[in-house]
Amino acid sequence: MKKCTKCKDTKLFSEFGPDKRHKDGLQSQCRECRGKTQQTYARTHKEERREYLQRNEEAIKRKQCEYVETQDGRKAQNKAGVNQRLKFPQKIKARKAVNHAVRDGKLLCPNHCEGCYQEKLVQGHHWSYLEEHGLDVEWLCPKCHRELHKELLLV
Repeated sequence: MKKCTKCKDTKLFSEFGPDKRHKDGLQSQCRECRGKTQQTYARTHKEERREYLQRNEEAIKRKQCEYVETQDGRKAQNKAGVNQRLKFPQKIKARKAVNHAVRDGKLLCPNHCEGCYQEKLVQGHHWSYLEEHGLDVEWLCPKCHRELHKELLLV
């Protein structure tokens, strides 16, 4: 058992994240309090974070690529993929339906983006994952697709 420095509750060790800098190898705040702290920080330092990411975009991408090439990086990617498939089975089903329809010629994949109208490789964006809307997709380039999801997160 360990006491959280934020909420002052005594909790199980499993409710604390790892931190090699502490003697017990655990963070001083429980996962719940740490999450709230991080959310508050992210909201209050949004512009600073955006500027940092823009200034260091190349270095960040390079480090991410290097990490993905390591054994730990591959394990983390595989774990994230499994978690996503378990958490959102309806998304996987909708993606498979579109992929199979394109493969079988039932759905045509255009060679231009419906967002910016430029000729590019496109991705299918689902507005709904309900089975009756499984093949209703908007074909967007990766950039337009990311921007659309950013807008949806703000709504």
